[in-house]
Amino acid sequence: MTEVAVVLVTFNRLSLLQNCLAALASQSRPVDQVYVINNASTDGTTEYLNGYDGSLALHHVPMIDNLGGAGGFSVGVEMAYLDGADYIWLMDDDVAPHEHCLQQLLQQNDPVMACLRENSDGQLVERASQQYDLTRWWIGNPRRASIEDCYAKVADVPDRLSLAIATFEGLFVQRKVVKTVGLPDPNYFIFLDDVDYCLRIRQAGFDIRLANKAILKRQLPMVNITTLSWKSAYVYRNFFYVHFVYGENWGVRCKPYLLVLAATLVKPFSRQGWKELPIIWRALFAAQRMLGQRRRLPLVAS
Repeated sequence: MTEVAVVLVTFNRLSLLQNCLAALASQSRPVDQVYVINNASTDGTTEYLNGYDGSLALHHVPMIDNLGGAGGFSVGVEMAYLDGADYIWLMDDDVAPHEHCLQQLLQQNDPVMACLRENSDGQLVERASQQYDLTRWWIGNPRRASIEDCYAKVADVPDRLSLAIATFEGLFVQRKVVKTVGLPDPNYFIFLDDVDYCLRIRQAGFDIRLANKAILKRQLPMVNITTLSWKSAYVYRNFFYVHFVYGENWGVRCKPYLLVLAATLVKPFSRQGWKELPIIWRALFAAQRMLGQRRRLPLVAS
């Protein structure tokens, strides 16, 4: 029997989590196991999950500390794999799969697939990209040819597009992929952990295919990562780190230094820049430390 395990990471968003679980419980092809990684929530999520009496085979995995999305996915993927899952379906608590989403994924049956995301109005909001350019140092954003930039609406997206980068909002992987690639890297905490995993998947020789009929609804608007917040330190650090590790030539691997130099010259002339520049500098040093501490990521047991 083919077993599908959902790995769902949550933190202090109980109402969104409840909607997501309700959507999972309504799948036309039932999910077999659901691992909810609870990142030390304080909003009633823990009590709700401890008392869950719904139809899902739900495993509540409470964390003592908030490990971020990256840490949560790493823990959950390992648990699902060691428990024998044939397929592992990763998602955040702010998405809700359409009724036939899992059925469509299993029908397409590629080793690695990404769901297609829409917003609450049914508009296409899929930022998975067909290219991730780590060859040209002069390209600011390596993410190129995103689905939402190339197609106007959900119905326009063709079958089985090959992707360079997808997200952990609906990434669906076969067991053999996890065995080969290993676990998501928990050191990212938040942001670009899915980029890292997709780059490793492709380095291992697997294609990532879009499942255009497997639809996920986003319950919240897309996050604008350029808005300055506490998350900005992780955005910059992880962006620099990806270039250090995966840059395909010395120019790309040096791009973080060029970007920081440019920011140093330009940011002081804007009000926001004075606040942002120290974050950028600290992020560069943090990425260097992260690179220096990089170890081979653990592979899960067979």
